Amino acid sequence: MKKTLAIIAGIVLVVGLFAGCGANNNPMSQETPDQGNNNNIVQDIQQATEETVDKSQFIGEEEAKKKALERAGISAEGVVFDRVELDRDDGVWIYELDFKHNGTEYDVDIKADTGEVLEFEKEKED
Repeated sequence: MKKTLAIIAGIVLVVGLFAGCGANNNPMSQETPDQGNNNNIVQDIQQATEETVDKSQFIGEEEAKKKALERAGISAEGVVFDRVELDRDDGVWIYELDFKHNGTEYDVDIKADTGEVLEFEKEKED
């Protein structure tokens, strides 16, 4: 997720630089560039990515939850999922799951097409 945000931020920066190249740099000019365009570009990229993903190849959110609970060694009873998100990390589609159970926080990454657990972290709440 962090890598995806860094990529998007880089794209926004590059687009901003190109937009600045065409801007009128005359300090006497009262015109200012439209800053809202960068947000639209990021939204367009996110939407295009979501539209081109064939999610039928993936295990689905419910199966990802089951895999995460199996890895944690707990049942679904008393579990509160804070986040279940499909994301692309280094070209690999993963489900990122954050959940809590009996005072322990879990962070699990599941490979979206195979259900393989890629990352597992748990931390006892204070």
